[in-house]
Amino acid sequence: MNTYEIVSIMNVAREEGDELSQAEETISREIVQAGGEVMDIGSMGQRKLAYPIEDYTEGLYILAHFMLPPEAVVTLRDSLKLNNAIIRSLIVRYKKRPTIEIETIEPEESTEELTEAAILEIPISDDTDDDISIITSEVTESIDDLKIEVNSDSIPSEEIPGTGPKEA
Repeated sequence: MNTYEIVSIMNVAREEGDELSQAEETISREIVQAGGEVMDIGSMGQRKLAYPIEDYTEGLYILAHFMLPPEAVVTLRDSLKLNNAIIRSLIVRYKKRPTIEIETIEPEESTEELTEAAILEIPISDDTDDDISIITSEVTESIDDLKIEVNSDSIPSEEIPGTGPKEA
């Protein structure tokens, strides 16, 4: 037996009272009559249809998961088409989505050994004519220890031609 999923649109113009359980019972009965076993069934609520189907503008959506022999799917589909309470239905084979397990891997080396091995040696420059300068100490241990400064004297105060809005 394979696992299937069905979405059905039920006629809501009938009784207003116990409509939800009656709609679920109708779908369950059709599945069991075809030789299947209902695993899960529930309502997705009443919704307006995108376009009228046989003069219906609203429908009650029912979603169910069930097990059924593959040769009985056609029988179920035909019996659903003959049921006047069901406006539309779609049966698809249901494959459970795989779950992804994430493992955390602990580092093999201690953090002290990593910081000693990761010492950055950046040459120190006292040249301040550049637009951007990086200030470091003699031995910088991480990128977080770097300080970046922008020399605002080299940025022109007037607008550069061709960078503004186009003139008509």
